[in-house]
Amino acid sequence: MSSQSRSDESFSYFAYVNLTISSSGTIYRAYVNDDIPMVVFILFYIIAFCVSEMCMRALNRLPQNEDSLKKFILKVTNWVLVSAILFGFAYQFGTFVCVTAAVIIFSAVIAASAFLFFVYFIYDDAKKISTTSTTSGDSYDEKGEKISLFSANSCTEDHKVATSILEKV
Repeated sequence: MSSQSRSDESFSYFAYVNLTISSSGTIYRAYVNDDIPMVVFILFYIIAFCVSEMCMRALNRLPQNEDSLKKFILKVTNWVLVSAILFGFAYQFGTFVCVTAAVIIFSAVIAASAFLFFVYFIYDDAKKISTTSTTSGDSYDEKGEKISLFSANSCTEDHKVATSILEKV
């Protein structure tokens, strides 16, 4: 086991211990004050955080270049859970602040959710479609043949059809 892997495990262990301690105190205070919606939100947060962590670990174990239904489901699940957690916090904090601050908080959450969607589904797909480039600046297709690209590629069902003129060199 590498030192990076051990430090990641230590960090995860610390995060879970911290989450458990702080959440237990918050749940107790909310329950004593009859704030049942807060208890439900904290329990949802704990479960969503753990499931999101499991999804990220499973996603990182899958091959980067490979598209599969499992990878897509893991990405969707993680995006939905993280977005739900963010919107939950925005809702909880939105009740304590003025309307202007609540609008700013929700705007930030919408932007964060949109950014995460972009990274998972648009940027990642664009990376797979683009050709690999070497240090010399030459580009190669999936078969390893050298190509020069005159305009942008676009995706279709096979993610391989180019609308541009590709000239084999």
